[in-house]
Formats: sequence, structure tokens, C-alpha cells
Amino acid sequence: MKKIVIFLLITFFTVSIFTYCIKHEVLAPPYTIYKTKGNYNDLIFIGLSKDKKMVNSFPGPNGVYVIINEDTIFKIPTILHQGYLLDNKGIPVIENAAFIDITYKEFSKLDSPLSQEEMLNMIIDDDPFTEVWKGNRGEFKSIAGHFTCPEYKAAIEKINEIIDNDELDKYFERLK
Repeated sequence: MKKIVIFLLITFFTVSIFTYCIKHEVLAPPYTIYKTKGNYNDLIFIGLSKDKKMVNSFPGPNGVYVIINEDTIFKIPTILHQGYLLDNKGIPVIENAAFIDITYKEFSKLDSPLSQEEMLNMIIDDDPFTEVWKGNRGEFKSIAGHFTCPEYKAAIEKINEIIDNDELDKYFERLK
């Protein structure tokens, strides 16, 4: 009986994920792979003006996660090989991106977005990227499904292989 219940739970979860993947595949952004100067994996990033005195873009508190089967899944970057990260949320303009001192979980609990002044005061790095690669070539032009989908997980394996073989420039355009 226990095996049947476990099987049914796994089947239900798999079907739910598959259904979610099909519904959200159209919204897939291009792959963006990057490295940062520090470990900002769980921190929110924002887009700044060229003079870095104003915030031009930022997510809303409900834009940093998805809910699948009542589970909250944060859009934190996927850790890749050799210190690379794969964006799961959408990076604003690379040259003017900054990380602020608030985690995805903390940010998601806000009742309303932070003010310009609050975000500017929370900046911990306004030039965080050491490398940025955009998937503008071939199969990596856009994410196959959503980051919770099986197709995405298969793509991660392929990207790690590309990184390990030092072939990023064959499949991605270097932005920084």
C-alpha cells in the first residue's frame, strides 16, 4: 500500500510539473550564464541608470518565485560547473545591474516593492559580473520550458558539458 501511495504522489507531481511546463514554455527568456565577484546566489539584483543614481528595473515581490502544487519555488540561479550561474529570473541591463542585500525569500514576503531610496541603500555591489554570456545561438537561444521542467534539467547537463569543454563561445555570445 505504501508503494502505491508513493507511486501516486510521484505521478501526480510529475504530471503537475509537465502541465506547468507546457503552459509556461512560451514565456521562456534566452539563457543567460554569468559569474560574479562574490556569492550573490540568493540575493536580488536590480537595474540602475547609467550614473547608478536611480533604479530603472526591479522585480516585484511576487516575481521572484513560482508556485507549483502549493510549493513555492524561488527563481534563484542554477549553479553550473566552474563557478558559472544560470539566470532563472531575467537580468536587467548587464552594465548597470546591482545586487541588493535581500534574499529571494525575504523579498517575496514584502507587501509592496521597496522604494528607490531603500534599494539604493541596500546595494552591495553595483558592478558584480566578471563574465556574462547570452544564449543567442542555436538550441540555447531560449530556455526549453521553465526551470522546473525536465527539458530544462537536460539542458543544464548540456551547458555543463559545454563549460567543461571550454566551448561557451560556440553556443553563447559574450556580453562581458
